[in-house]
Amino acid sequence: MEIRTAIFEDSDSIAQLHADSWRGAYRGIFKDEFLDKQAFQNRKNIWRERFTMPKNNQHILVAVENLELL
Repeated sequence: MEIRTAIFEDSDSIAQLHADSWRGAYRGIFKDEFLDKQAFQNRKNIWRERFTMPKNNQHILVAVENLELL
């Protein structure tokens, strides 16, 4: 496994991992429709914004194994 600084091209994969974690953690708390149909796009928008307009204290790392984010 490699830990590296994330780049914009990682944003969709990060968003997918984030949405998947929400589906597992927030099922029954958030509406199923949101989790199943909108969570990925919601997180994708957030992560793309984080890469295009980073905050001064932001540093994003990713874990990668076999070319896949973990």
